[in-house]
Amino acid sequence: MVSLKLLLAASLMVASIAQAQSLEPRSSSSGSGEITSGRGTTGPSAFHAEVRGDLTSTASGDAEFGTVQNPDRSSGAFVVSLGVCGEQSAILFTRRSGAPLAVGRYRISERANGADEILALVLTGSPTRPTGVFPGEAGWLVVTAASDRFIAGRFQLDAPGFVAADPRREGRQVNVTGTFSATTASSSFRVCGDGE
Repeated sequence: MVSLKLLLAASLMVASIAQAQSLEPRSSSSGSGEITSGRGTTGPSAFHAEVRGDLTSTASGDAEFGTVQNPDRSSGAFVVSLGVCGEQSAILFTRRSGAPLAVGRYRISERANGADEILALVLTGSPTRPTGVFPGEAGWLVVTAASDRFIAGRFQLDAPGFVAADPRREGRQVNVTGTFSATTASSSFRVCGDGE
């Protein structure tokens, strides 16, 4: 029963971020409008991750960030989405307060109640048809560069979960490491394919 709830929650989270709700770009206050990484160059939208443990895979693709709109059109959580419309695994980092991420180190936790804590969710397989669901339990998201239009960093997280082929066997464990350079999400609705 817990597995079914997690799978449903993961599906709803991806659907709300990727299809039903739009990500609002953060407005620029820097004046220059230039997007730079830690090396001073324009940053691409990309990520790469390695999944190890009871399930092994690699993932890469687009990376973006923004604020998810609540149903009443007010700003909700701040989300960094990696590969949410790709054919491989997707990783979502969520800051409940809605405050954008700045350069620094953020603890990944199950509840993410602290100011510098965030939620993480790893979906293996296609995000619209996940083969596994792994909520982050511990780890770190380190932001190495941040502006209103660009965020770059690295992450390491431990996540227990289950695979869709055997949802009754909970407690499978994965460790995920990777890097990302995310750009501001489009303000238009994002519709992903169904992975077929």
